[in-house]
Amino acid sequence: MREYATYLDESYRRDPETGAFIVDIDLGRYADVFNDWDRGPMRRRDIDPDLLFFLRTCSSDIPLDRPIRFSFSLSSHLRDTKKEEWITAGLRNYFAFSARQAHDDLRKNRADTLRYVVIAFVLISLAYLFQPYWPQHLLSQVATEGLIIGGWVFLWEAISAFVFKNREVRRRLKEEQRFLDAPLSFEYHKSSAEAGKEGPPLGGGCVEVR
Repeated sequence: MREYATYLDESYRRDPETGAFIVDIDLGRYADVFNDWDRGPMRRRDIDPDLLFFLRTCSSDIPLDRPIRFSFSLSSHLRDTKKEEWITAGLRNYFAFSARQAHDDLRKNRADTLRYVVIAFVLISLAYLFQPYWPQHLLSQVATEGLIIGGWVFLWEAISAFVFKNREVRRRLKEEQRFLDAPLSFEYHKSSAEAGKEGPPLGGGCVEVR
């Protein structure tokens, strides 16, 4: 556990005020945040698949009970506060939609669990209720066994949906909610051309966007 904590401290910066792990994203331009194939407005576009994969990989590194913050780094000559607002709105919209989807999946799993339990109860009950009245021959035995097996199959599906699928969806919901709650900041650095003209870099400013 101590080694893992050391790995996190070595891999991610920490916000000195909140203790949040900072996920650093280096951008060549603002549009790199979004999918190039999606030509909609920035605030409604899908996230770039490579960026989304990177964010989810980082999220899997960091325990879900720890906060995170996104820090986007760009060249200072690209600085545009309006695009910062568009990116912030676009990411918020994307993760809000993903959180709603996870919540809907959780509700669907609960409904499926209840439905599977009811079906299992009906099938097993039918098998035992009608068994005394059925003729004692092979076809009756096969029908009884079929109802019992079908009931246990649906009961297992209910257990699987309740225990395993719900746990997976709940984790996804927590992850999407953490993405949604994560503050965003934009840091700017001088390009190599600017640094050559003006001397050594003095460090970029950081503009917090919530």
